[in-house]
Amino acid sequence: MSAKQSEHSRLASFSERTVAFGLDALPFLAAYWLVSGFVLLPIQAAVQDGFWRLFWVGLFLAYQAYFSSEGRVSLGKRVIGLQVLDGDHEPLGLAAALIRSVLYPISSILGLGFAWSLFNPTHQAWHDLAVGSVVVASRRHRVQSHVGAAVFLSLIGLSIAWEGVWQPRYHRLMDLAGAQIGMKHVSTLQRMYRSKHGRYANNLIALSTMSADPENFLLNIATLYDLDKGFKIEARRDRYVVLARANDSRRTPIKFVGS
Repeated sequence: MSAKQSEHSRLASFSERTVAFGLDALPFLAAYWLVSGFVLLPIQAAVQDGFWRLFWVGLFLAYQAYFSSEGRVSLGKRVIGLQVLDGDHEPLGLAAALIRSVLYPISSILGLGFAWSLFNPTHQAWHDLAVGSVVVASRRHRVQSHVGAAVFLSLIGLSIAWEGVWQPRYHRLMDLAGAQIGMKHVSTLQRMYRSKHGRYANNLIALSTMSADPENFLLNIATLYDLDKGFKIEARRDRYVVLARANDSRRTPIKFVGS
């Protein structure tokens, strides 16, 4: 869309901008999930998650800055028919576009900066007001943009609910389930140990000798249980009791009685 064409355009609506933003963000979100979930090992993902978030956010901001300047248009804005211009409806300069893009995280605080465009007569978000930019539209597709915006905002809401509420509960349940399965493995090794020595093992080192891979067994135990909180085996001739704490967020106490 050229500056001359923009004379016949209108200010983009909040829903149109939301859909365009979602289309632009989708490839970066997909790349982040792909790297975090499939490329990195679980331990690496846990350690490097903060780095990868910053990396993809930074790349997205750079993409937005470049394709919002000097007449260029991002993929999402091209699909919806939007363009970022300066206050005179001329293409935005690269420096202004960079500042505008860097301020995205400020506008993202509780979504207030983006929502500001709903009440601003020129439909400017906070990052637009900072550099005097406006977003204009050359086509009309109100129904599609409203539906798309509703879907995108719903996905954001579900994502926030997942990360803030459901994901911690899910991981805690999975950690507890893993701790219970670990006790079954301990029970199997205890039976083997008693069969060989006539008594139950009273510590993990002794118990690990029954495993085909003692080192890996001890590593798995350290993964499933918080060994700093203690892993105690009270062994008697006819039975044994294991007292430990699962490696979940609450360090849930685990008691297992075997015979």
